[in-house]
Amino acid sequence: MSLLVTLLACAPAPELLTDGQLSAALAVAAEVDTQRLTDDVARMVNAHAADPGEVVTPWDRPLKRRDGEVALTAAFAELGLTVTVEDDSGEGWEVHNLVVELPGTSRPEEIVLVSAHYDVWYQGADDNSSGVAVLLELARALSTKEHARTVRIVAFDAEEVGLIGSARYYRRHADDDLRLVINMDSVGFASSEPGSQYAPPGFTLPDVGDFIVLMANDVAAREALVLGQLAGALPSPLALQGAVGSDDHRSPGTGDFHRSDHSQAWTQGTPGLFLTDTTNFRNELYHTEGDLPDTLDYGFLTQVGQLVVAGTWAIAEEGP
Repeated sequence: MSLLVTLLACAPAPELLTDGQLSAALAVAAEVDTQRLTDDVARMVNAHAADPGEVVTPWDRPLKRRDGEVALTAAFAELGLTVTVEDDSGEGWEVHNLVVELPGTSRPEEIVLVSAHYDVWYQGADDNSSGVAVLLELARALSTKEHARTVRIVAFDAEEVGLIGSARYYRRHADDDLRLVINMDSVGFASSEPGSQYAPPGFTLPDVGDFIVLMANDVAAREALVLGQLAGALPSPLALQGAVGSDDHRSPGTGDFHRSDHSQAWTQGTPGLFLTDTTNFRNELYHTEGDLPDTLDYGFLTQVGQLVVAGTWAIAEEGP
């Protein structure tokens, strides 16, 4: 398997989604609201700011989790949704993964899982309150819609300390019929300045950081193209750079494909997509006290939210 088999186009063949499917998905995506995203990022950041956190060796900076868990659980409850807390203790770590289930109407056993981690260093506006805010918009939009497959929303704990929460989750749920995983990690920082974007080893990227990166494993290549089709069809098209890469960690140069919670799903062979603004390759405030709400681009975050909502609904609703 090659490390970087192909770059994905932003305007794939129209047969991936029919005109009717495309229009329906975009109608659902139109419900994404910029002000709510802004407010939800602030809600999470304020919760983390009030949390004294725990200083974790060897990182030597405060990991914030528990006040964020309370705030996010309350936000889902405000939407009338039940949160299941999956407790998992071991090796000195207790993790609380938060799960919200939106049952499918005709094929509920088939699951589209959408995730973002809620633990942060410092206040964590981009990393990863931005992803959590999109989860909440997804829950608002899809909890009132019918879709054939179940949509499962998971907010992972302990991502920042070695993907502990997601690793335990995917081991526990190895027999679930996961048709696709969509994971978001840092999706709200953008820049229009030349020289604002750098590329990790193995990538060639534009030098202006105004796009979202979409990574897929081989078995999710079609779904990546569906999201590319949707990105180009949004009312304000979202610039997207995509790649299909290795499922495993063993090949040189694959590390940057695996820096978030989709990694364990990929390792198990589950189709998975990863959306990111590339974190430290664009955002110099990554993992610092300066990762604050006023540094984000909420128009860009809205586009990402629309893409995730449209893509999730389309894949949850489409035929076999």
